[in-house]
Amino acid sequence: MRRLVSIGLAICALGVLGNYVVFRARQHTYADASRLMLTSDVSTPETVVLTGGSKRIKLALELLRDGRTDHVFISGVGQKYSKAKLPAVPGLTEEMRACCISLGFSARNTTENGAESAAWLKQRGARRVFLITADFHMPRAMLELQRAAPNITIMPITVRQPRKALQHAAEFVKYSARMLHLPAPQRGA
Repeated sequence: MRRLVSIGLAICALGVLGNYVVFRARQHTYADASRLMLTSDVSTPETVVLTGGSKRIKLALELLRDGRTDHVFISGVGQKYSKAKLPAVPGLTEEMRACCISLGFSARNTTENGAESAAWLKQRGARRVFLITADFHMPRAMLELQRAAPNITIMPITVRQPRKALQHAAEFVKYSARMLHLPAPQRGA
């Protein structure tokens, strides 16, 4: 019986290790794709940004200003947030701010970001989208948006956001839970 338990624990450990390898590989793949996206002239009509850092929003607004996207949707903003609080981006006109930026107020976590963003993309008839979030967060963000909008091509753009080992581990646990269709533990996005 002990041997059977040991074998079972070893199989579980290998499964966790394998999932971690996949998680890290996806982070690197999305970072590489992001660098390619940002150094090319690829464009798309819609861009979705998951809140959590001003660098993410600023990058999306720069893509809008540069004509690489026509509309930016910022998912998961707080109820008191408004377009007036958007970061300043030289060359981004008031007309662009008024017409081409939408705010999503209902999402409180990454799963809800996926649903909120998918609804916005469906309303716009989108076929492809830039998705902007932190590098460590992209695997789970991609997973959630792909599940919510399976017919849309998602082009990841990551923003480097250093994390401590504990935060990285927490993101891996959340990603693993969502891979198994379990609710992610809730403590921040």
